[in-house]
Formats: sequence, C-alpha cells, structure tokens
Amino acid sequence: MAYVTLAEIKYFIGKNLQGNTDEDTLLTSLIAQAQAVIDSYCGGKPPRTRTFEASGDTTRKYNAIGDVIGKTLYLHADLAQTPTTVSNNGSTYSVDTHYVLLCDIAPHTPPYSRIQLISADWSYTTTPINAITVTGRFAYSITPPNDIKLACLELVNVTYKQRDTVAGVFTAMTAENGAVMFPDGAAKRVLDRLEPYVWR
Repeated sequence: MAYVTLAEIKYFIGKNLQGNTDEDTLLTSLIAQAQAVIDSYCGGKPPRTRTFEASGDTTRKYNAIGDVIGKTLYLHADLAQTPTTVSNNGSTYSVDTHYVLLCDIAPHTPPYSRIQLISADWSYTTTPINAITVTGRFAYSITPPNDIKLACLELVNVTYKQRDTVAGVFTAMTAENGAVMFPDGAAKRVLDRLEPYVWR
C-alpha cells in the first residue's frame, strides 16, 4: 500500500502520462520516497516510529524490563486500534480485564502508544527479551488522514517537477533578513500539513 496511488499523483500533476511506463516507474519510486520522508519526519526520535497506514496485523516483541516502566509497556510506535492479542510469559491478556490502552493525543482514543496492566506485572521466566508479544495494527491510522495524503501528493509533485526547472529553483533560500524562503511555497505547505502529526 501507499499513501497515494499512481493514478492520484498523475491526476494531481495534471499531465497526460498514460501509457508511459518510464514515468510510472519514476512516480512509483517518488511516492515510496515521499512516504519514507513523511514517516521519518513525523516519527520523532528513535526508537519511536510513525506510519500512517496498516493493511493488516503485525507482531512485535518487547523486553519485559527494557520497554517497561512500572506496569506500563512502551510500544515505541502507534497502535491504530485495540490489539488483536497481547501476551506475556505464556499468558494472553484481554483489554479492560487485564490491561488498558494509553495514548498521547486524546484520552481513550487511538492511536495508542502504551499498554498498562491493571493488576499483574509484566514478567519473564528466564529472560526479559521478547517476553511480551503484541499483535495488531501498528500505525497512526488504518488509512492515511487527508493531510498526510495531501502532503505526499505535494511532495511527489514538487520533486517530480524539479526535473523541468533550472537547478536550485526549489532550494530553500535565505533572504537578507535571515528568513528562509521557498519560492513556490510547496515545502512550507508540506511541513504545515505534517506538523500536527510529529511525535513529540
């Protein structure tokens, strides 16, 4: 999956690119690169990661000491909905019975970033490494929000059109007063769209 489709970017660019496989290959590559840039910019500091789509469940394993503070497991990623399974040291836990989901944005709404046990503690028998397993949709959302789609479209568009301009025309320039300027405003629009999604 991708934040935008090849058809969407062709329509956004506004050129007749039908039947041109070389352009399709280039645009598909630019979409993947733009998506990686968006994820990297919004992810914040490692080991945290942020992506904006999840087509299916994935499984992550956690350290019962290194990823835990008290009763709280830090996922270092977004969880777009209630996980399919949470298990620790051979026991499977249920939401609201064994644990609650915590988030950074709004109370009790995804994306979730932490899992807090209600009564028991996270445990391990021989080693804490990989003692906790969480399976679910690890993403900010199941499908990308409109702001993210637009940012991806704009980023691909400006990168694609650099080929048709003189060198440096889309490069940030510094004015005499020290302000950074983007001649077409595209870079600023992308950053403005992404800013609310940056993991602080």
